[in-house]
Amino acid sequence: MNQAVQVLPHQEITRYDDEIDLFELVSSIWQKKNIIASITFVATMLAALVAFKLPTTWESSTKIYKAESSDLTDLNIVWSLLNNDETANPVTPGITYSHFYRALSSPKVQWKAFSSSGLEAKALEDVITSKQEQAVNAAWIRFTDLLVIERSDEDKKHVNPVAFTKISFQSDDQKFSAQLINDYLLPEAYTYARELLLSNLESDRSRKLVRVDRQIAEIETQFIESNQTREIAIKDALAVAKAGNIEQSDNLNLSRTLGDKSFMLGTRILNEQLNIQQKEINRYQFFSRNDKYLEDKRPYLPAVASILIGDRQRISGLDLSNLQWNSVSQDLPALVPAAPIKPKKSLIVALGLILGLMVGVFTALIKTAVEKRRVSLTAL
Repeated sequence: MNQAVQVLPHQEITRYDDEIDLFELVSSIWQKKNIIASITFVATMLAALVAFKLPTTWESSTKIYKAESSDLTDLNIVWSLLNNDETANPVTPGITYSHFYRALSSPKVQWKAFSSSGLEAKALEDVITSKQEQAVNAAWIRFTDLLVIERSDEDKKHVNPVAFTKISFQSDDQKFSAQLINDYLLPEAYTYARELLLSNLESDRSRKLVRVDRQIAEIETQFIESNQTREIAIKDALAVAKAGNIEQSDNLNLSRTLGDKSFMLGTRILNEQLNIQQKEINRYQFFSRNDKYLEDKRPYLPAVASILIGDRQRISGLDLSNLQWNSVSQDLPALVPAAPIKPKKSLIVALGLILGLMVGVFTALIKTAVEKRRVSLTAL
């Protein structure tokens, strides 16, 4: 049986020029390796030139920690004497640490460090008078940007969190970055923190002295008023005795039972009582009323004397100016950096190399595409 063979019409196979042949593409790029190498070399050299021309920046840093309780012994001794309480220790490492951080963050302290380190004077060099303020302000803003103070009360990487404050400063001078922290900023912060604590102690002492003086004044006023009342009563009785012509009583024990009829004691006894009463007031000097700069040999009231010798003398006699303590602890001072933090020369050169290689390959691809297109047009 013969089978008919169907002949399909001839189909033209179209070849598209935009099809990508990877082998051909790689071969074309390899043929232009000199272009790629040249561009990569130029880009790498430019990156190296930029890396070595950029200004160098150095950074120093140090960490500040809370002080130990033993570092605050003198402060707590003074406080206990101030409050007459030997069991309390109110000045804690946390308090002094907070005072020190406040000092570090204070614009006043930072400005003193900025000025005493010579940065202010440097900003004024070769600057005309009309632009000096602007130059100093610009230098100050740059200084505050380069100075970084970070407080970390919780280091979450550790089981027992450690509170610390990290101080960092960047400078184009290798030694100055450490010098500013060690010689200018930290001493100013220590001084300011000390002033804060001493100011608090001095205020506390002043309040307690005012309280003691008020207590003394109340005791003395009560004594004076009591004696004045007694003197008035004797004078009134004496006036009645004179009016009744009562010179002397035969019973000397009448004063215990007479009450408001003490005029019956007679003028002689009442005059003697009045004389004694007036001497009673004049025999004492009064701390709250006398001029402190005048010498007075008379004694104070016994109750007042005990307060003066006890509380007031103890409080006013405390020497706060010579107290020694460490507000914070510091493991190591800021060290002179061994290597700059900027520029990252190796990174810049590596980026230049990679960028040059990419640009070289891209240029080779474009050149290959242009040549291929030119060949196609020529064939037509």
